[in-house]
Amino acid sequence: MSLQIRPALISLFRIAPFTIAATIIVAALLFGGTSASAQADPLSTDATLSSLTLSGTTYWHPSFDPDTTWYAVQVGDDVSEITVTPTKNHWGATVRIEERSKYFNTWVYSDRTVELDRGRNRVRVEVTAQDGTTTKTYYLTITRTTTPPPVTGELSTDDPPVNFRTTGSGQNSAGVRWEVPNGRHISEYVLTWHEHNGTEYISSPWWDVEGKASGGSGIGWSIGRLKPDTLYRFDLALMNDALIPIIEASVTVRTLPEPDPTDATLTNLTLSDIDFGTFDPDTTSYTATVPNSVSDTAISPTVNEVNGAAFVISANGVEYPNFLRKVVLLNVGSN
Repeated sequence: MSLQIRPALISLFRIAPFTIAATIIVAALLFGGTSASAQADPLSTDATLSSLTLSGTTYWHPSFDPDTTWYAVQVGDDVSEITVTPTKNHWGATVRIEERSKYFNTWVYSDRTVELDRGRNRVRVEVTAQDGTTTKTYYLTITRTTTPPPVTGELSTDDPPVNFRTTGSGQNSAGVRWEVPNGRHISEYVLTWHEHNGTEYISSPWWDVEGKASGGSGIGWSIGRLKPDTLYRFDLALMNDALIPIIEASVTVRTLPEPDPTDATLTNLTLSDIDFGTFDPDTTSYTATVPNSVSDTAISPTVNEVNGAAFVISANGVEYPNFLRKVVLLNVGSN
């Protein structure tokens, strides 16, 4: 029996990313027949703040620490605006202040003075290191209210797990899901994601998601606009009424690569009741001998779905296009 797997390729249009090449030419100055050259110091990767202050605050938790990125702030009802003053730890870093849009699920640029609505306001301070890649983001939840400061809630290692996990990925998307522990009061959740640039994880993108949660509920998200074949880390924070994270979890997932329209190989091939050896995607010819008692076999080719290829099973002069499993009759003798 001879089997012929004939791939049918699907053409895909791919848009190559723009590449910006920058060439920096350093000219040596010659003085009296001698030359002087200088080697630049490596760019700093410090993306931390040395301090972060707010005007008019009556409550701040926890106290500022360069490694702490979540803060709950409360101001009185008479405070209609607040001034955010971040101080970068390295002179070469840049700082950007953004506030959560009151109309859209996006972050928008803000100057140091942020207008406050009654209730909760979200502000973040994004620091980019001198190298232009390393980033760190500090999140502030500012509540404008007449009520006293809320009781704080600390992150506890005794909290039950939230079973934070991935639910699959595509070329430009990834899914995550978690369950809020029974009997655990959660006021809100915030989900952010960070792209790995080959060296480290960089800050969350323009979008993130937030919402309400309650004990015993299951929540899932499918995140789009991701890059193909890229590693992402998803960070989850479950917060109490003071909007302080009391449960935190992280999970990583890699998106699928872009299709290769030139790949016409199978990832596996099986024949029921027939042992033809170990399958190798690069081997195209196999020979097997079966007893007369074997009158048919089920042919099951497996195509790499990422490659988007189709296939045709040809057995004894009959073609079967795109059958994931096809039972064919065996003649006595050669097939």
